[in-house]
Amino acid sequence: MKGKVVLAALLLAPTGCARHGGAPSPSASAPSPSASAGPSAAATAPSAAAPAGSASTSAAAETPTRAPVARAACRALTVQGAVVTANGQPLTSGAAMDAAGWVAAPAGARVGVKHLETTRELVFEGPASFLACERGEERFLLTSGDVHTATWAGARPGAEVLLGTPFGAVRYGDAKLDVHLDDQGLTVGSDVGDAFIELPLGAGEEKITGGKRFSRRGRAPDVKALVGDCEKSAAEAESRARAVLAPGRNAAPLGTRAAAHVRARKAARASCAIAAAAVETAKTQAEKDDLLRRVAYAEARWRSVP
Repeated sequence: MKGKVVLAALLLAPTGCARHGGAPSPSASAPSPSASAGPSAAATAPSAAAPAGSASTSAAAETPTRAPVARAACRALTVQGAVVTANGQPLTSGAAMDAAGWVAAPAGARVGVKHLETTRELVFEGPASFLACERGEERFLLTSGDVHTATWAGARPGAEVLLGTPFGAVRYGDAKLDVHLDDQGLTVGSDVGDAFIELPLGAGEEKITGGKRFSRRGRAPDVKALVGDCEKSAAEAESRARAVLAPGRNAAPLGTRAAAHVRARKAARASCAIAAAAVETAKTQAEKDDLLRRVAYAEARWRSVP
């Protein structure tokens, strides 16, 4: 008698579960074409197929996936004065600098800029014209103005900030610098730490130690000559990169080839930063557009890996 009661309970169990919201039969769980076409059917399908204890999982599955938001590379920490972006809009404190383009700061204006990934900070004082965090990197272009840097924040082994001007490229790892640039030349003073000035047209490199100053006065080199040097340096870097991976007959050892490539990339990086800054001083928009195209192509060449 007891066995018959158990058997009867087992036979009745599926029917009872189905009536009280249990697991449906396979035919009931498969949505028909007409049902799945409507939004409400798609929204209820996951909850109908899921076990009773997986409500949170179903809710998560129903949440639409959002595209990742691109993070700004640079932000204006503080803005004092009537500073405007390339399209003439006011630059405000806290604004992202990535889409600002060339920023114009009048005399007396001051802009504090922070690279959000590295936390590196620089302050620009007007009258100034500058481009912050080009390509999202710790790379700044300047055609006029004063720049003040700070030590410690954002400094890390091997990482350098590059400040490109028509009179040379300033690079430093961890230094407190005061940079002044006008149409008559470039002056760099170091309070603490070392900085290096890559001179235009392959004229060499100057090192500035703490407590020292460097000044280069006179007219800036012709912008077309600077763009040509950028192209030449980029071609050399690209050639050295290929030599590392595909050496020819009687090639030098790998270490020697790799070191030559590093030096060529460093020279091209500085040369093209100088050229990119100088292009902003081109006399006509047509000339500027043509030179920018050439610099962009050169940049792609020295950055490429065969």
